[in-house]
Amino acid sequence: MTDALLYQEALDATEELPETSQDYMMMLADIVEYELNFLDFPTLVSMVKTQLKEKYNKYTYDELNTAYNQIFGDV
Repeated sequence: MTDALLYQEALDATEELPETSQDYMMMLADIVEYELNFLDFPTLVSMVKTQLKEKYNKYTYDELNTAYNQIFGDV
């Protein structure tokens, strides 16, 4: 799940830059790994929480209700 969150923007960008996609992906991976060395745990939790909120914010009411019920049971 984390890989999908970290590299989703890179995957979107490679569609726009097919001739440099390999270089782009390598540079992106290096920069991400470098910056990860400087993040503390609360910052990581905050980043993931933001990503998850954005994910579920895109759901329709019915989709969100279905996901909620799968996790917490029918309410």
